Order: sequence, then C-alpha cells, then structure tokens
Amino acid sequence: QYASVITPAPTDTKMSGSFTIGSTIYRIGDNEKVMDAAPYIKDDRTYLPVRYVAEVLGVGEKDIVWDKAAHTVTLFKGDKVVQIKVGERKIMVNGTVVPTDVVAEIKNERMMLPVYHVVQALGAKARWDAESQTVFIE
Repeated sequence: QYASVITPAPTDTKMSGSFTIGSTIYRIGDNEKVMDAAPYIKDDRTYLPVRYVAEVLGVGEKDIVWDKAAHTVTLFKGDKVVQIKVGERKIMVNGTVVPTDVVAEIKNERMMLPVYHVVQALGAKARWDAESQTVFIE
C-alpha cells in the first residue's frame, strides 16, 4: 500500500525588514538595499516610503500601481487591495474605508505614510525601537 502526503506551498510568504530614520538603507530579511527616500518623523509619527514598505511585505513591483493624476497608489497582495490617496484621512482596504488620523504626503517624489497604516492594511505588524530610531516590520 502506498501513501502520499501533499503539503501545499504557502500562498502568503512571510517577509520582514527594517527602516531607520534618516537612512536610505533598509533591510529585507538579511539583505541590505538602498531606497531613494529616507524615513522621517513628523508630528510624532514615523513616515516611510509606501513602495519600500510594500516590498518588505512581499508586494511585487507589478502589484504596486501609482496613478499620478489621482495621486493614488494601489497595492495588491493576495486577496487584499489597498488604495492610498495623498491628502486624505483614510485608506481603502478591499473597498472598505479605514479612517486614518494623518494623511499620506509626497516628499522627494515618493508617497510617504505613517508605517502603522500601511503595515496594518497588509496584515503585518510594526515595532518601533526608539534607541536605534528603527522600525521593524514582520
């Protein structure tokens, strides 16, 4: 008699990374990369470039769509669709409005948003280390 075990491949790859305030170097897993905009703190909030946070969370380049005319970025990850519009105190997650207490903004030609909102919308967690001024995402 024969038995077969089938273990499906994971559909949601677990990624992790970190960003340090004022540095254009960020980490995905054990790899260091360079981004074109550095994270900063504004009104006690840590703002990160949306594109790089999405990358750390496993969102591929083709799944990040920027609509320049509408000033809106759309992120696709698994069954989630997240839309973020510059200047609005909300993000859309699968068509549902999620209020935010701050707005996304453009700085150095990059959409920046407090890390908490992007990470939460994509189903991950962020941790702040005040001593090293670093955000850890997983």
